[in-house]
Amino acid sequence: MNGIIRGTVFSEELSLSDTELSARLGGKASFNDEKIKAVCSDIFGVLDIKFVAARLSLTRSENGVSFDTFSIGSSALSRYFEGTSETYLFVVTLGIGADRLIMKKRALSVSEGFIYDAVCSAIAEAACDAAEKKICAGERTKNRFSPGYADCPLEAQKDIFGLISPDKYIGVKLLDSLLMSPMKSVSAFAAILP
Repeated sequence: MNGIIRGTVFSEELSLSDTELSARLGGKASFNDEKIKAVCSDIFGVLDIKFVAARLSLTRSENGVSFDTFSIGSSALSRYFEGTSETYLFVVTLGIGADRLIMKKRALSVSEGFIYDAVCSAIAEAACDAAEKKICAGERTKNRFSPGYADCPLEAQKDIFGLISPDKYIGVKLLDSLLMSPMKSVSAFAAILP
């Protein structure tokens, strides 16, 4: 493993996707909509986007992948890493302010809370894209792959947290449920293309 990479993403570095927003809201939606602009204004006021990452070597087998200090049994992850021998592993968070804002809006209105949650999820994807650009510094990578996708177990989160310590570096904790807190946090691999 190479050293730990840490950083911050600012809201002006985000490329927000209407497609991502539409998927989260379950219908056609746009970041240019006046209601969504107002929601984003609230959210951008509380964002504290941070990331932590490390570059890892890996070895594939048919049923999984071995890294420097741990292995993950997942044929889907093994296929993802086909043709690669290194990856970036990272965790990105919008920060606790986003969680608090969503909870506040939910307490006032379930539908309002749903909209804030959906917009934050779309922003989290944009934050991952921006963080990945900084982490990978121009290297070509495959699309992200996260624990919990396909047959990649959420239990892999324990090894990820043990290796790059997002709790220590960016304040993201792993809950007993294997979900993260703040909830608008993402862990992922970005396979490095040769």
